Amino acid sequence: DLKNLTYDKDNQTLDERLTKYFSEILDYLLENKENSDWDLVKRNLQVRLLLILDTETQTVKTKVINRKVEAHCEFAEVLSGECGDDCSGSGGIYPIDELDLPPFHPNCQCEVIYYEELTDSEEEIEDLELEVEKVYFE
Repeated sequence: DLKNLTYDKDNQTLDERLTKYFSEILDYLLENKENSDWDLVKRNLQVRLLLILDTETQTVKTKVINRKVEAHCEFAEVLSGECGDDCSGSGGIYPIDELDLPPFHPNCQCEVIYYEELTDSEEEIEDLELEVEKVYFE
C-alpha cells in the first residue's frame, strides 16, 4: 500500500501537503492580483514540489529497504546526513524493531546502515567466509 510508504512525520498525507502548498500560492496570487511576481511563484512551486518529491523518494526507499532486510538483520544505525543540527539522525546502533527510520524532516539526508545477525556457529562463519571469497576472488 503506497500510503504506508509515504512521509508522515508532519502528520499530513501527501494530498494534504500538496493542497496546502497550492493553497498558499493561490492565496498569494489573490492578495497580489495586480503585482504578482510570476517568477517568484514559479520558483516557489518548483522548490516545494522538488522538496516533496525528494522527501517522498527518500521515504519510500528507506521503508522498502527496511521491509526487505528486517528478517535478515538484527541491528541498524542511522548515519546523520548534512541536514544540520536540527536533525535527529545518528546516535547509536539499535535493534531493528526499535529503529526510527529517516527521513526525520523534509529534505533529510540521513541513511540507515543495517547489520546482519551475528553468529558464533563455526559452520555458518565458514559458509560466510566462502561466500566472501567467491565474490572477491573469482
